[in-house]
Amino acid sequence: MTRPIARFEGVTDHERDQAWKHIRAAAKKFGVEVNESDWREIAKGGKGRH
Repeated sequence: MTRPIARFEGVTDHERDQAWKHIRAAAKKFGVEVNESDWREIAKGGKGRH
């Protein structure tokens, strides 16, 4: 099952970069596949992208 990653709102790009590192590390730790290599790929998708 594929689920979208929540979008970041109300934070700076630097904060997004830091959060993305934590998300990727946690995903790896728990065996969760993340197809996007950068949070900017999520931002391009817009609402409703699944």
